Amino acid sequence: MGALQRRGYRAAIWPLGGDPSEDVIAAYVNAAQRADVLIAEVGAWGNTLARDTEERKRRIRRCQERLALADRIGACCCVNVAGSRGENWLGPHPEDLTEETFDLVAQTIREIVDAVKPVRSFYTVETMPWMWPDSPYSYLRLLKAVDRPGFAAHLDPANMINTPARSCGSVSRNSAGTSRVVTPRTRALATN
Repeated sequence: MGALQRRGYRAAIWPLGGDPSEDVIAAYVNAAQRADVLIAEVGAWGNTLARDTEERKRRIRRCQERLALADRIGACCCVNVAGSRGENWLGPHPEDLTEETFDLVAQTIREIVDAVKPVRSFYTVETMPWMWPDSPYSYLRLLKAVDRPGFAAHLDPANMINTPARSCGSVSRNSAGTSRVVTPRTRALATN
């Protein structure tokens, strides 16, 4: 907590991996409360869409455990990514943005949330440009498809950037062939 306070931080991720004892969990939570540091998120990183059935079950169970921990300690959320149908749980695969995978993501999130029924925390998935949700629009669609109060949006806009044109506005070239990104903000600054 001292390092966080020296840097002026008031929120932190859950730093304890593995399965710490209840005493260790309580000591960290108490230290965070004394330092007035919010525990923002508990990571549950892993591929809940793995093709291997046993691996998929293990990852879903781990997300349920981490969501239960987040709820117990009062963290804002438990976070993961939706996962991938490929070998790399965080990497792109041609099937990741299909409707079939969207349905599987929604079903998997419902399974995680329904097992825990969180009341103090939320299960969330980070946006990524190559898997669901990949935009604010697909996130809204996913929120509606999951339809559970224990599922919420995790806004990390940097994860949606895969081209300046998609994320910032438009890209134009001047007569010298130099590119520039035009955003609503830069457009407003240029007219003032």
